[in-house]
Parts: sequence; structure tokens; C-alpha cells
Amino acid sequence: MKVNSVKWINLIIISAFLFIYEETANNYGDISKSFDAYNDKNYAYENEDTSGSMDTWQDGTYEGEAEGFGGIIRVSVDILNGRISEVSIMSSDGETPEYMNNARRLLQEICEKQTTHIDVVSGATFSSNGILNAVKNALDNALKDK
Repeated sequence: MKVNSVKWINLIIISAFLFIYEETANNYGDISKSFDAYNDKNYAYENEDTSGSMDTWQDGTYEGEAEGFGGIIRVSVDILNGRISEVSIMSSDGETPEYMNNARRLLQEICEKQTTHIDVVSGATFSSNGILNAVKNALDNALKDK
């Protein structure tokens, strides 16, 4: 009799774990749909080549914007002698300050490497992607062939 009750208890425990696992998997599916929608929205910029040369970008100051984690990120990009000389963030009101401060290190790297094809900052992925996509948007405006 004791063996049967142990089997029933094990069966109940296993059933509870399966139920919790299924609920978690269903909720994760909803979250992943949100991330998919975000990625689809920014896909157009993610696959563009933005590495430029003096033949590509026209000198001037250009603005761009893109979706971050908490809203729109607006940037200003200065082009001097066909090269990215400075990138600055004009506004990022909806972003969490800690994440945005971590993502700001991308500004210098964009200037140094003359491209937006750089790794995002771990722990600030959405803010990083917002900055990179906003800079890509600004660089699109700086193209000489436009």
C-alpha cells in the first residue's frame, strides 16, 4: 500500500512540473513574439552596409532616429572629409538611464571603426540597437548618391 501512495505522489509532482513547464513555455512564446516584432521593425537597418569612405558620405550634420527599448532614440552624426567625426545622442527620454549609459560607449567605437557593424553592449541590447539603427538612419541621409 505504501508503494502505491509513493507512486501517486510522484505522479502528482511530475504532473505539477509539466503544468508549470507548459505555462512557462506559453508565456515565453508571447514574450518572443514581442521581440520578433521589435526585430522585424528594425530589420531594414540591421543588414545594410554602413561602412563608408570619402566617396560615400557628404560632409555635414545629419540626424537619425530609431526605436530603442523605451521609445525613440535620436542621434546627430557629423561627417567631415567623408568620415564620421562625431556621433551624439540628442534624445533618449524613454530609455532606462543605466542601460543607455552603458550603450553610449558605442558612439566612440562608431567613429573609430567608421561603421555601425559593431557588437551591441551586453546588458543594453535594445538601447544599443536603437543607437546603431539611428546612426544608420542618419548615415542614409548623408549618402552622396541620394
